Amino acid sequence: MVMTHDIGLQAGERLDDRLTILSPDDGALVIQGGTVLDGLGGRTEDATVFVEAMRVTRLEPGIAEVPEGVTVIDAAGATVMPGLIDLHIHFMGRNEPEPSLDHLRPSHEMKFLRAAFEFSQTLASGVTTVRALGHGPAEHAYALREARRAGLLRGPRMQTSGWALSQTRGHGDVPSLPYAWVEQDRPRSTFCDGALDCRKAVRRNFGEGADVIKVYASNNRTGRPNFTADELEAIVDEAHRRGKRVAAHAKTYEGVRNAVLAGIDTIEHGPDEVHQDLIELMLERGTYLVPTLATVELLAVDGVAWGASPQTIERARREYEGRLTMVAECHRQGVPVGVGSDTGARAGYGRLCARELQLLTHAGMTPADAIRSGTSVSARAMDLDVEIGALTPGRLAELIVVEGDVEHDIALLQDRTNLRAIVQASAQLTN
Repeated sequence: MVMTHDIGLQAGERLDDRLTILSPDDGALVIQGGTVLDGLGGRTEDATVFVEAMRVTRLEPGIAEVPEGVTVIDAAGATVMPGLIDLHIHFMGRNEPEPSLDHLRPSHEMKFLRAAFEFSQTLASGVTTVRALGHGPAEHAYALREARRAGLLRGPRMQTSGWALSQTRGHGDVPSLPYAWVEQDRPRSTFCDGALDCRKAVRRNFGEGADVIKVYASNNRTGRPNFTADELEAIVDEAHRRGKRVAAHAKTYEGVRNAVLAGIDTIEHGPDEVHQDLIELMLERGTYLVPTLATVELLAVDGVAWGASPQTIERARREYEGRLTMVAECHRQGVPVGVGSDTGARAGYGRLCARELQLLTHAGMTPADAIRSGTSVSARAMDLDVEIGALTPGRLAELIVVEGDVEHDIALLQDRTNLRAIVQASAQLTN
């Protein structure tokens, strides 16, 4: 049996009674009595958070006096913290049980409707901001982003890469399908070759509305790097000249090294063994690692249920253990580690992001470290840290209220029924 998506939001998981969306004209809001984790490492017991015009105005220890008529969210016995950020997610809308037909069914329209459901599931898990990094039609991601902005859909604030970029017959290919069809319909990515063609692809993406660029710097199937140094540098140059960032799928030593040298901002996945020279290079260049441990662990543990071969499961187990060691060394030496779940066409939208935080503690982080990674560090990786990622005066009030003490039991984040409240700001951000 091959598992597919969650079948729905069950009683106690739905957004209806838990979601507050703030607008600039709203009056004051107070979150009172919880333990506040500010996303920067600060912890305040039995605190009161004051919000005005969508922004945090102040944080006070103790139960503060609240003027009559002000809306109050009771956080007694709960944790108040910034909403989670998922730097690597794919809203794909696929549920085909036969992998060989995965890119062909269901219909284009049905995939979008399912993607909209995945979008709402993610927010229902307390993930208030995401980066959607390719896979599936770019227009679906743009439509989700705009529908949220227009108030037509409930979902996380989203940056999207539009089409991921692959070299011809590179990682974006689908070998089980005729290449002519893959090149035309682009089920995983668009294709470009040579520095000029790569520049054109980046310009097209931004012209269509992309917020960030996603590029494949290595190929999972062959282990070889994708794109030349000149091609990667052209991609980065086009993005950085616009003040935008670039994320690179890179799992091999050479793929990671090429990406970092080209100026890529975030390495997605990363190698499954420690390379000290890569760590030093990432430190020198200020590169972020987004290790995406959760989906690898899911395959390693539940691969049989997904229909994976024994060889695939064993490879996932080795990759997971190896990637944990690389994450541990990166964190120990100061490489910024962000949170990305790599959720796509699998159950667990939102939940895998929460699981990622717990897995970071398996790599040696404290719960406080992991919470920083999933909030302020990830906001910084998106260049949004002035606005979100921490509960400090002046930032947008995007936060969650979680039953219990998350810093003592980080697994609490994985159960949607523990979410007492989700608060989002309707403000539009430029990056």
